[in-house]
Amino acid sequence: MPRARHFYDTLASVWHELPNFSPAATTVGVSAIVLGVLGKRLFPKFPNMIVSLLGSSLIAVVMNEVFDAGIETMEPIPQGLPPFIVPHLSLTAVRKLAATALAVTIFALPATMSTARSLAVKTGQQVDGNQEFIGQGFSNIIGVFFGGFVSTGSFNRSGLNFDAGAKTPIAAIASGIFLVGIVIIVAPYVVYLPKAGMAGLLMLVAWNLIDVTHIVQAVRSSSSEATVLAVTFFAVLFLDLELAVFAGVFLSLVFFLNRTAHPRVTALAPANVQGRRRFVTTPNLPECPQIKVVRIEGTLYFGAVASIIHDLHRIRRRSPHQKHLMLLAADVPYLDITAADALAKEATQLRQMGGALYIVGMSEAVTEQFRKTGFLDAIGEDNLFHSKTTAFAAIYGRLNRQRCHRCTARVFWECRADDAIATAELLRTTAEPAPGTETAAAPPATLPARRLGPRRRAAKRILVLVDDKANPRATVEMAARLARDGGAELALGAIVGWDVSHHSDLALGLISETLVASLRRPARARLEGLAADAGFPESRTLISTKQDPWAATLDMVTEWHPDLLVVANHGLFDPGPHRRVTYRTPSGETEVEVRHHRPGRRRRPDRSG
Repeated sequence: MPRARHFYDTLASVWHELPNFSPAATTVGVSAIVLGVLGKRLFPKFPNMIVSLLGSSLIAVVMNEVFDAGIETMEPIPQGLPPFIVPHLSLTAVRKLAATALAVTIFALPATMSTARSLAVKTGQQVDGNQEFIGQGFSNIIGVFFGGFVSTGSFNRSGLNFDAGAKTPIAAIASGIFLVGIVIIVAPYVVYLPKAGMAGLLMLVAWNLIDVTHIVQAVRSSSSEATVLAVTFFAVLFLDLELAVFAGVFLSLVFFLNRTAHPRVTALAPANVQGRRRFVTTPNLPECPQIKVVRIEGTLYFGAVASIIHDLHRIRRRSPHQKHLMLLAADVPYLDITAADALAKEATQLRQMGGALYIVGMSEAVTEQFRKTGFLDAIGEDNLFHSKTTAFAAIYGRLNRQRCHRCTARVFWECRADDAIATAELLRTTAEPAPGTETAAAPPATLPARRLGPRRRAAKRILVLVDDKANPRATVEMAARLARDGGAELALGAIVGWDVSHHSDLALGLISETLVASLRRPARARLEGLAADAGFPESRTLISTKQDPWAATLDMVTEWHPDLLVVANHGLFDPGPHRRVTYRTPSGETEVEVRHHRPGRRRRPDRSG
């Protein structure tokens, strides 16, 4: 049969030549496949390909000598090594061969990576594409000086090497060394290798390279992956191999761009879950009539801007009265200048409508990139927040107070805190006796109220922030003395930190919840040990994963609501000369007094009353 260009040409030739098939050659080819399969099962440690090749060769020799079957064998190969040749280089030759060399390179590199990745799936190894390309480049450069063809990764050669038991690159080096000896010594004996046996051997190698498991997984898991697989497969059969590779790569790129061009934009509603602020997609939940909360998941680049703006406007049309837009951007890994410009224009439109755009949870790297574009000024640095708690504490004060008074949703902690304050004030006012009348004293209201003003009061809750580098044991003991003297509750707080290398912090978004939990456990155990040594074994322990001390302090204060903070002087949590710090928490504004522990000094008695 002539070498066919396409798969259907091969099928047509086979169909027309069926009456002329050779039973003897077929027997040798089938015997090579059968011997290869049996050799792998019966002698798994011995190269089954050698068993297949030698066995089919022996069968061919017997059939040719005894039955004169006429089975064709391989042509003799030159006995010796190729001579050293210095290539002829000229501008004319480079100009004539440049386009062809580029096309061959574009084809050779994917072929190499396809071979490497197909075998890596079977072995569980990792493939370094750069290293593969460097090795292939050096191979072709050296081959030029010996008249070699363009070398690339081969499914047949690599598959045969793998099936023979190869584990490391030493196998390829050994193969090259043995090939030199074979060319010199065994070249005369190649004429005994039957072509049908070689064909059967190559079919066996090709069959072993078909990864049925992963093909089924690709078809079941993703329609886009299945489409790429099908297009590449049929393009190999009915088009050129180069076109099949380009079609598969191009189609994969199209699907990838389609996914990244449509980031997920989800409207959320607030829900309190186990006392913590959560946002969910559950429909029909009450929302704040002034704030719309939206989460964006995906890369913000020029290809995704149209989709993002379209989704934001669609959400705005559904809720035209919610003129304040909060974007939760913790899942945004990248932002380019086009997306930054679009967000700035969106912020300008909201401002003209009487609202504003707020961005919450954006990573420091993305924020810095945003800042470099120059469009962050249109949004405002004061509209960027690290956490939802700090964001709502700040945004709540910017809302239309008249609408807040008329609102009945009361979905946020800040709303309920103001309700509690107003109710307490109403109870206090109505409880005052009229002039000239005597009435029994009303019991104090138990609703929470703001802790503001210069008047000092006894601390009922004390939070000691533990700094491992600033005498933590003595700091905890001082807080314990204050708690015992005032009969207050005690809580210990600390930051969980981690170092990967070169003192660089690893972003929390890249760490799994399991790893965070494993980091919290030893920190919590240490705090419990310090509390037990100080005589407060039942103390509350608070762990923050924020690496910024101010953000971590705010997290722990928001969770515990202390009256008094105890920190080490000049330590991690030291707010400087301030003795009172005001926080905006979900329960309203909280003023917390700060006491410093000074190592080496005794606490002086408090004479301020």
